[in-house]
Amino acid sequence: MKQKRKSGRKLLSFLLALVMVVGLMPGIGLTVLADEETPAYANLKNSTNVVKFDSKDWYLIYYDDSSVTLLTKECVGASVFNPKEPDVNTYSGSTVESFVNSWYTEKISTDAKAAVNGSGMFLLTDSQASNLSTDVLKCSQASGAYSNHWWTCTPGTTNSSAVLVDGSSGKVAYSGNVWIAYGVRPALKLDLSKVVFDADTNTFSLKPSGYSVTITGGANATTSGGATSQTGLTDAMTTVTYTANTGYYFEDFTDITNNGITATRTSDTVVTVFGKPTADATITVSDAVEKTAATVTKAPAAKTLTYTGSAQELVTAGTATGGTMQYALGTDATTAPANNLYTTFIPTATNAGTYYVWYKAVGDDAHSDSNPAVVTVTISEESPAEPETDGKTETEQEGSALDDEKTSIDNDLTEIREIVSGEAQVEVEDSDTVRLILNTNSVDENSDENKEAVDSIKSMIEADNLNIGSFLDITLSYIVEDANGAEKSSGQLAELNGRSLSVRFPIPSKLQASGRLFRIFRFHDGKAEEIGSGKGDAVVLSLDKFSLYAIAYEDGAAPEETEESEKKVVKPHTHNYAWDKVEATESQDGELRYQCTECYDILVRVPLSAYYVFNANTVDKINKAKQGETVKITTDRWISFHKMVFDALAARPDVSLEVSFLDGEYKGKRVSFTIPAGADNSDLFTENNFAGFMYLGNKYGLTAEEN
Repeated sequence: MKQKRKSGRKLLSFLLALVMVVGLMPGIGLTVLADEETPAYANLKNSTNVVKFDSKDWYLIYYDDSSVTLLTKECVGASVFNPKEPDVNTYSGSTVESFVNSWYTEKISTDAKAAVNGSGMFLLTDSQASNLSTDVLKCSQASGAYSNHWWTCTPGTTNSSAVLVDGSSGKVAYSGNVWIAYGVRPALKLDLSKVVFDADTNTFSLKPSGYSVTITGGANATTSGGATSQTGLTDAMTTVTYTANTGYYFEDFTDITNNGITATRTSDTVVTVFGKPTADATITVSDAVEKTAATVTKAPAAKTLTYTGSAQELVTAGTATGGTMQYALGTDATTAPANNLYTTFIPTATNAGTYYVWYKAVGDDAHSDSNPAVVTVTISEESPAEPETDGKTETEQEGSALDDEKTSIDNDLTEIREIVSGEAQVEVEDSDTVRLILNTNSVDENSDENKEAVDSIKSMIEADNLNIGSFLDITLSYIVEDANGAEKSSGQLAELNGRSLSVRFPIPSKLQASGRLFRIFRFHDGKAEEIGSGKGDAVVLSLDKFSLYAIAYEDGAAPEETEESEKKVVKPHTHNYAWDKVEATESQDGELRYQCTECYDILVRVPLSAYYVFNANTVDKINKAKQGETVKITTDRWISFHKMVFDALAARPDVSLEVSFLDGEYKGKRVSFTIPAGADNSDLFTENNFAGFMYLGNKYGLTAEEN
């Protein structure tokens, strides 16, 4: 199947960094995942999987870059916190502290103590215990204990009490009297530089003496990821990578293994050295070989084109040997576009004019790029045919919308693919074709089927003294096809959670009039609302829900076209494109538009996310909060936080965050929860760096608010 792109989509390749700065949208994010950076014991954190250290059973409750914290699986005995007289509830100098120190001295071996951070063992605080799962906090009743409870080191509400953990339920419980014997369950920290972890047995043990590892590389390669000569290595070493310099590649490299260290060619231009030495090891990475240039075996040819009102491919496809044909639109026939502007898609254009299509063979790992060349293409001027005004509008292959009078989608290929993969939970391969189909159908406002929706919208229209234009039912479908054109998946999307489509909403010609302002209404999930307004023959909207819509209008509310504005329509002319920005708010997406200053033709649209604004505003409030302040966020639109909010809280451990939202995803009853100051939120968000409010409420306590 042919792949078509709307004119100017190729410019988006250099806007990736810009999009990441101006608009962070759900589903669009950077994911950093390096196996060597994830410790083998990461999945044991806050779980009841037993960890072994010094031949004893522990639970792993916390880790960072330098240490791991272990909690004894069971109580090690029972003790009073302090004698009854005088009543003292401070841990330092207490009877229970002496019990912990004595147990550490007698039960932890001398060799094991060499790996322990600090002066020994300690009891958890109530806050530390509250951050653990109830399963981890559960244990058997200690011998000699009054009941199945165990001490924290946190003082209680009176001088004669300290906070307990209920070993039966796993909850932080009421305070216990200091003179009563309860269980003692101490913890300790291990220095990661002094231990190694065996994932097969879940065991931490002292690190043995190390070995010497020497890694050398020949010419035409650059090393990264660590020194090339290291000593004292006993567990998995830092990975060392050799990357062939520009113009070179590893042609016939054979894997090398020496005493547990292995060098593997992971691509034609990269050799990775890694492993766990079993003795002194030496690895030598051989020289890289110079690449030969890829060649264009068939150059693309200019098409003979006439203006139709729709985007058209400008050239025929070319072919290449030793690489892939790529294309880019240039500004003239003498200056080649930057390398990052070339893509495999054939450039398209809509308006009449002259275009410069540059092309080259982009080499594979064993070949360098060919020199760029250019083809000049002209689209001749001709009045477009009368467009259709209703029916179905379908995006072209890979998501570029038809440029006609129908309701159409303006989002680019990357966004279309992310919407389908994210909202429909469809796995999309790079070779797949993805289409969105926007269906618009007339609605009988007198039918019983649409009565609730029509009546709700009419009441809003009549309240504003507006005129009713027409009612439409808009549905959004998707189709995913593999590289052979076979359908992999299809279906319909009722709404996009946190994402949106830029939609050109057409105004029927019979409703168009000078000075008339059109206002667009929608009924979705039992709620009618106004979602946008505009004048002329179409209104551009940012839509995230698809159901029943209505067009209403008010005469004399839109400004008349002035003589000056009429002069802006120049035909024919050379486009002069510049960036124009519509700012996003917490309730409305914005947009960057690369449009002609003469005729306002839009070449590129970059959405600015309202969701990003919501998260950025929350971060700003946290950063500016006073010492110990509780920041309150109230929203009826959003139902999750991005990781950036948790990063801000981590930087301000003195600030708590109260969140008030609707429990039914944009509707329902108002509820709230509070993230306490200093809470560890490092493992709350998903792999896409988001954490839902309902999930957070279940963790921190969800409270119904009074109406």
